[in-house]
Amino acid sequence: GAAGHLGGREGGLARIVECAHAAKPTGLNLLAKPGAGTTELLKQAFDRLFVERGGVIPVYYAVRGSDAGPREAARRFVHDLLKQTVAFRRGDRSLIDVSPEMHELAELAAPEDAYWVDRLAEAYYTETDAADDRSYVRMLLSTPLRAAARGARIFLMIDDLHLTSVMPQGSIVLDELRDIFEGSDAAYVFAGARR
Repeated sequence: GAAGHLGGREGGLARIVECAHAAKPTGLNLLAKPGAGTTELLKQAFDRLFVERGGVIPVYYAVRGSDAGPREAARRFVHDLLKQTVAFRRGDRSLIDVSPEMHELAELAAPEDAYWVDRLAEAYYTETDAADDRSYVRMLLSTPLRAAARGARIFLMIDDLHLTSVMPQGSIVLDELRDIFEGSDAAYVFAGARR
């Protein structure tokens, strides 16, 4: 959907949670000064949606400048996504901290998620040629759309997008995320610090 912009922190949490529940999925771009508390806001939204146990699965992912590149970032993205989805479906937050391996998470997945999760785990362990890296990254980053096609409504909150600028080839991650989600039927928040 069209991306909305959010200025101050007032009502920010409510606005993020509304975005998660909107009948028509929409995107929200949060650009804030460094240290403005955006991360805390997203984590509070995650907590609220997790506790609500509604029809929306909250997923929080933070970009790291220390990722070796798009492939590592995308693999961490799907691991976080699956870990948080399984924790949500089971109502067990401890799984997030324990951080099981991908194959363990696939085994723990709810039956209704089995189809897309099994394919994700398979893709995760696939060795790709460096030449295929961009398509591999795109395939992993578009997992929420494949999950949605199977009835799993994921609300994606991506934090620290400004760190793609310090990650080797980080622009690939940023470009692919924008390309995949802007204009899609996914609800998401993209957050980063203003330069």
